[in-house]
This record gives sequence, structure tokens and C-alpha cells, in this order.
Amino acid sequence: MDIGVLSGRITLEDDASSALKTFGTNLDKIGGSLMSAGTTLTVGLTAPLVAAAGASLLFSGNFEASMTRLVSLAGVSQEQLAGVKQHILDLAPAVGIGPQALAEAMTKVSSTVSDTATALAILDTAAKLSAAGMGEAVDVTGAITAVVNSYGA
Repeated sequence: MDIGVLSGRITLEDDASSALKTFGTNLDKIGGSLMSAGTTLTVGLTAPLVAAAGASLLFSGNFEASMTRLVSLAGVSQEQLAGVKQHILDLAPAVGIGPQALAEAMTKVSSTVSDTATALAILDTAAKLSAAGMGEAVDVTGAITAVVNSYGA
């Protein structure tokens, strides 16, 4: 028994799809913002930090090479080297002159003054004069060394 044909349309309400689509769009925007922030940090923070680390390694290597020259060329004994190195590292921030500049000045004075204690005293005076604007530490050290060698300590 055939009753007939039934036709119709069923409509379902779907509130979730619209909310999920909005949520997805918001996540895309957040992701874009985070990528932009990451790029900014890489360029503005990470790159300078990497450059600073590279410069630090270079300066450290130069300082260590200067310390080696103190032993091999300037007559500072291996036993005295640790004390001289620490003295330079302590003096640098006190006078506002880099350790490398002070190491070069120490090499200059140690090559003509045989007593390490006298050389360190000359370095201290030269560093203070250099910090006061009297010239580069190595040049002031050279001048003081010339006077000490000519007239005595």
C-alpha cells in the first residue's frame, strides 16, 4: 500500500560552526603577531647578542695573547702572570680603561722595567693619568718608563 510521496526540507541550526570559524581566524591573527614579534626579537635582540659574544671572544683572545707576550717578551715570570692578570682585570673598571689597553701598556713597561712590582706601580699611575685625559695608556706608560729608567724609581 502506497500512501504517497513525502517531500520536505530539514534545516538544522549550527551555532558552533560560526564560533569555530571566528576562533580559527583569531588564532591565525595571534600566530601572525607572534611571528612578527619573533622576527623583531631576532633582529633587535638576538643578532646584537651574537655580535657581542663574538666581540667578547675576540677581545678575550687578544687579552690572552697579550698575557702570553708578557711572559715570552717582557720578562714577567709564569708564576707572576696570574697576579699581573688579576691586577689588570681589577684596574680596568676602576679607571675606565679596557683590559686590552692596560695589557698593552703593561707589556711596554715590563719590557724595560725588570721588577714586576715596579712595573705594576707604573701601570697604575699611567692608567690614572690616561683616565684623566693625559693620553693613551700605552703612551703615558712609555713616558713614565722613560723617566724611571733615566732617573730611577
